[in-house]
Amino acid sequence: MKLSAKILLLCLIFRFTIFSSIKGQDIFRFEHIGSEEGLSQNTAFSILFDSKGFMWIGTMNGLNRYDGYEFKIFRSSAENPVNFTNNRITRLWEDQRGFIWMETYDGFYHFFNSVNETFSSIPSYEGFTGKNEVMKIFLQYSSDILLLGSSVSGLFLLKYDSHDNTYIIRHFEETENNSIPNNRINFIYSDTYGNVWIGTRNGLSFIAKNSLISDNPLFINILQDAIFTSVCELPDKLFFGTNAGIRVYDKLSISSGIQQSPSAYLLKPEWITHLYRTKSGEIVAAIKDKGIFISIDEGKSWRSVKFHSENLENIYEDRFGNLWLTAIDFGVTRLELKTLKSEYYVLTPDEIKPLTDLERPYFYEDSRDNLWIGLHGNGLALFQRHDDKFRFFRNNPDDPNTISSNFVHCVTEDKYGHLWLGTGQVIGGIEKVIMENPAFEHYLPEKEPSDILDNVARAILEDKNKYLWVATKSGKIHLFDNNMFQVRIYNSLPGIGKKSYRNTTYSIFIDNERFLWLGSKGYGISVSEKPLDKLNSNYANISFRRYEFSENDETSLGNNNIYSICQDKMNNIWIGTYGNGLSLVKNPHEKNLKFIRINQENSNLSSNLVRHILIDSSGNLWVATTFGLNLLERKNIEEGKYDFKVFLMNPQDNKSLIYNDVIHIFEDSEGKLWFGTFGGGADMLESFDGEVAHFKHFLNGEPPGYDIVFGILEDNDKNIWLSTENGLIKINRETGNTEIFNTFNGLGFNNFSENTCCSKNDGSLIFGGYHGFEIVRPWNLPVREMETGVELTRFMLFNKEVPTGQKDSPLKKSISFSDDIYLKYSQSSFSIDFSALDYINPNIIQYAYRLDNFDNSWNYVGNQHRATYTNLSPGYYTFRVKSIRPDGSTSPERTLGIKILPPFWKTPVAYILYSILLITTTILIYNEITRINRYKNALAIEKKVNELKLQFFTNISHEIRTPLTLIIGPLEDMLAEDEIPQSKKLQMNIMLKNARRMLQLTNQLLDFRKVQNNKMELQISEIDIVAFTKEIFENFVPLARHKGINYTFSSDFESFKIFADPNKLDTIIYNIISNAIKFTGTGKNVSVKISEAEKNKFIDISVTDEGPGIPQKNLADIFTRYTILSNNNLAGTGIGLSLSYELAKLHKGDILVASSPGTGSTFTIRLQEGRKHFAGMPEAEPAETFHNVERIQPEEITGVPNYEDDIPLSDSSDRNMLLIIEDNHEILNYLIQSLKPYFTCIGARNGEEGLHLARTLNPDAIITDIRMPGMDGMEMTRKLKEDFSTSHIPVIMVTSKTDMSDQIAGIETGAEAYIVKPFNMEYLKTMASNIINQRSKVSAYYINNSITGANKLKISSRDMDFLKRIVSYVEENYSKNITVSSLAEYCAVSHTLLYNKVKGLTGSSPVEFTRKIKLSIARRFLENGYNVSEAAFKTGFTDVKYFSRIFKAQFGYYPSRHKNGARET
Repeated sequence: MKLSAKILLLCLIFRFTIFSSIKGQDIFRFEHIGSEEGLSQNTAFSILFDSKGFMWIGTMNGLNRYDGYEFKIFRSSAENPVNFTNNRITRLWEDQRGFIWMETYDGFYHFFNSVNETFSSIPSYEGFTGKNEVMKIFLQYSSDILLLGSSVSGLFLLKYDSHDNTYIIRHFEETENNSIPNNRINFIYSDTYGNVWIGTRNGLSFIAKNSLISDNPLFINILQDAIFTSVCELPDKLFFGTNAGIRVYDKLSISSGIQQSPSAYLLKPEWITHLYRTKSGEIVAAIKDKGIFISIDEGKSWRSVKFHSENLENIYEDRFGNLWLTAIDFGVTRLELKTLKSEYYVLTPDEIKPLTDLERPYFYEDSRDNLWIGLHGNGLALFQRHDDKFRFFRNNPDDPNTISSNFVHCVTEDKYGHLWLGTGQVIGGIEKVIMENPAFEHYLPEKEPSDILDNVARAILEDKNKYLWVATKSGKIHLFDNNMFQVRIYNSLPGIGKKSYRNTTYSIFIDNERFLWLGSKGYGISVSEKPLDKLNSNYANISFRRYEFSENDETSLGNNNIYSICQDKMNNIWIGTYGNGLSLVKNPHEKNLKFIRINQENSNLSSNLVRHILIDSSGNLWVATTFGLNLLERKNIEEGKYDFKVFLMNPQDNKSLIYNDVIHIFEDSEGKLWFGTFGGGADMLESFDGEVAHFKHFLNGEPPGYDIVFGILEDNDKNIWLSTENGLIKINRETGNTEIFNTFNGLGFNNFSENTCCSKNDGSLIFGGYHGFEIVRPWNLPVREMETGVELTRFMLFNKEVPTGQKDSPLKKSISFSDDIYLKYSQSSFSIDFSALDYINPNIIQYAYRLDNFDNSWNYVGNQHRATYTNLSPGYYTFRVKSIRPDGSTSPERTLGIKILPPFWKTPVAYILYSILLITTTILIYNEITRINRYKNALAIEKKVNELKLQFFTNISHEIRTPLTLIIGPLEDMLAEDEIPQSKKLQMNIMLKNARRMLQLTNQLLDFRKVQNNKMELQISEIDIVAFTKEIFENFVPLARHKGINYTFSSDFESFKIFADPNKLDTIIYNIISNAIKFTGTGKNVSVKISEAEKNKFIDISVTDEGPGIPQKNLADIFTRYTILSNNNLAGTGIGLSLSYELAKLHKGDILVASSPGTGSTFTIRLQEGRKHFAGMPEAEPAETFHNVERIQPEEITGVPNYEDDIPLSDSSDRNMLLIIEDNHEILNYLIQSLKPYFTCIGARNGEEGLHLARTLNPDAIITDIRMPGMDGMEMTRKLKEDFSTSHIPVIMVTSKTDMSDQIAGIETGAEAYIVKPFNMEYLKTMASNIINQRSKVSAYYINNSITGANKLKISSRDMDFLKRIVSYVEENYSKNITVSSLAEYCAVSHTLLYNKVKGLTGSSPVEFTRKIKLSIARRFLENGYNVSEAAFKTGFTDVKYFSRIFKAQFGYYPSRHKNGARET
């Protein structure tokens, strides 16, 4: 028993080294994938690799799709009950259209549309039907047609619908006409001609090819008394198995129909359960309870086959001409078709049989022609053809690398030929079968390890005798011969004894004299006392002497940690220590060695922690340390100079050393030096000019572990091999491509040891590590083209997977089938998963992706298989992803168009609206800027012009003063005479007043100019501001009384003395009060108040009015020079306020304004108390009175006549009436006095009053000013013309506005004439007369002519229509007595309005105008031959004499002058 146990243990230990006949490969290990890795359940009944490369797994709890990284699970649940009828999936397959089919435990078939991820069930499940409708037959008739048979539900015909990418299903049952004879279908078969045969429990049904592809297939049912069980086809016949033998159909003689085969006599009319025709033409028939028979002559003769059961369950034909026959009984029979010999094999041992009900063998022949059988309870069986035996792979609970479960339900391969198993029960799931790689051979130094360190190889070397020295971290040294037989184990070193027990050897070196050097960690260096070639064959007599560090001996070893040993061209031994740099031995074969220490203290060595040293082919020494690479050139070695060249990583130089921690140094066959680093991959020295070295980098940026390079070797094909922390890497030096090897593709372990590698004499490579050592035979590497590709596997929004085809889902198709997706603006953060669908070693696949229109370059993300983007802007993007294999080959790009729709405010419609808005805004802004610029330019020009004007007026003012003096003087003298008539004196007073006003304005201009030029000097004197202000106030009392203004004065003081210039202060106060009176209307208030300011030492003179107020936007410019409120009808010259403001500032005071439009304004003159602010100014004599102050007198202080007295209440004169509207009383008076001799003149002061008088008095013409308070002349004219009762009254505009635009505006309102002030009175009189005389022309035209051509007269269209209506009425009723009432009623106007309109338009009353029209008609009668009496009576005149008299009055001759003429009848 002990021996058997040891043998079993050895078998398990040497599992890695066992070879078999499986095409040179053995199963290396099994890797289990189960529910812990994401599988929905641990029983995998079926595995399918679809045409895209996805792996599908049917389990007891749902369908799984695996991409190498993650599972996507499809299950029927309460939330989603329509997926399929049962979650227990027993079989999977794929049809030619790419639909995934599955059979569930309840017998239903379901097909999965991978494009839209929907399921369809056959039969359609609609609840309980009373029977389990088990499906059992699936026939792929063509790529577009499927035929499915049920054991109870009849036939299902499926035709592909390309429009909807699904199948249209038709169901045929026995109860229908033109259908199958029975619902229990045993087989469906398509023959070589495309005809379909359906065997049922009640006969055979035939569908011809042309009928099948039509819309209504025709069923031909025959032999309905027989049960048809099976079918097989021969070149010219069809054999049908029935319950009564074999029936034959001759394909060449259709007319013969179905007949019973005459050659079936050996079989008798028994129940045929199976018919099978082999690839070589033999026919196999199974008879119920009678076993199996075979015919090699197309059924002419039959012979029995030795079989282990009476009833056949299944037949499997392999590629080597064998039939594998199974039954419900345990075991399997192999029938060799060449010899017709059969062999029975026991697959399940007797002790296991009670643990399982059935064996359920699952046959699978892989791409290497290996035949595998999955067993229900006995694991996996492999048929070994060379010895006709089965090899079994069963679970070993003590070995995690064995199969996880002995219940194997299915076996299959992926596209790379890797084997996969579906297992169940206990620890079931998926088994990934890792095959042994023939290029790798794994060895364990210790067969029965007692310590984990026993098999950790730390140093390895082959000597010239082909012995392999392997040192482990447990302190042992193992010696293998060339056949890899372990010949010796050194637990301690001979010659040293127990002192060397379990001393870990880190370096092994054989010098030129073949002495063996062993460097240890912590115990110095040991050297063999004799060369190896002086020892016996197995080194039994070897012995060592040891050298260690001694603090008291400077010639001793520098440090006891020996990591590397080498020999230079001068036979010096160099020793790399991990702690004190280098130790040099110049006489290596002396008994007592002397060591020279070379370290950081006595050289420029970059670090004392030396990992590896190498003498290159040129004799240079290279030293790898934990901080940089060091070079000691040969000439320095020869000269004894230890001047190292140090190479370190330079982040700014991508050609510098990649990483400072260098582990290993290697020189290849071409003299290229390679350096392995701890974290930076490998570097190759590309060039070195003696000063600057350039390195080429390999594996930098690889996944963790692959960039830690422990050893470097070269194979015979000049490929470079690197040992790493995660496996071996082969670099093709020509292409730079890499290939990774690890436990997934043949290595026994992944984690290798530092500097533990060597090349064998046969070209194989040896790498030691944490689980023994690996011998690599590169020539045995299998050459296999690996397909490259990448698929999109998952699409997520905000880390949540997006379902396919649901409402509002952006995925209309599965992401794996989508080429474009459209996302809402709110879905701009998403993730995309992808996979190369490499299932054996997905972790070595690297990926790169980019998003066009966002990423500027590819994102190389290593093995990360998800791309995430957040907050992308609307637009169209193209996602690209590719996989990169270890050899550097890349897959074709997988692309996905992604369009992120903009929010509404970024849609084309919105942009059109924005464009319109932008264009509109741009135009408005442009117009506004243009207006502002024009305004600025106009203001600048206006300022310049005003400056020039002011300069001009200043200059001319001096010239004007003399002529004004000559005007004022004589006028004063003339007015002093008593002989001048009073009417003349009135006009002379006006002349004198305006001359004085002009003189004062001239003086004001001169003062303003002085202020501007800083030449104004104040004559300061002390004045009583209360008395001074009150005197100025009283000057405006008459004017205020005349305008009906409530005018008041108040003061907080009876007397208050200040210092000021009386003349200048008078100007300030006078202008402020004058403006307040001017802009305040009748019935409003103006108040003047003196008070102490809120600020101490100031006095305020406030003038408050209730005028129109000043808009807030104009307040800032109210005192600006040259600013005129031109939009105000009462605007002045623009000098007064500005001069007042400047004079106030000159007094160190201010003028404050508070105003509100519609409420009024308050102007406050703020003056300082005392005299300190006038320091340095001369003081004038105090002023007793202020009568000597020159000022402009108020406009209406002098007596003004009441023009209302001139308005006649009744006008009996024949003169035409003129209404004159003018707000300036002097001009109004002048116009009335000048025009009174010719017209009856009536005056009005503003537009409202004038409009009222026009409507009341109906004047013959109106003369109006434009600029007036309240309603101006323009508005008054517009309302006048809009009113039908006054639209006929002609209007003459008289104004000082000279611009052509103003004249055009006046004419457009309806004015008949526009005269600019100053005007010639004679011209005005003539213009008024001509406009009034226009009426007679209108009257004559309408009396003597037709209406045509009336537009030549100056008359509005409304008035023309009015006259036309009157004329039309008269012409229609001329023979009648037309009264004013009837005419007014016809025209729908009042008597008064009729009179005013007709009188105003024609100059005649309505009666006169009607009579004139009738007389004109009578004259036409006379001209047409009527006599006087006839013409008079026809036109309504009963008195002929009266008719003759008024006829002569109108036409100037008697009607009898017309001679009688022929009449028109």
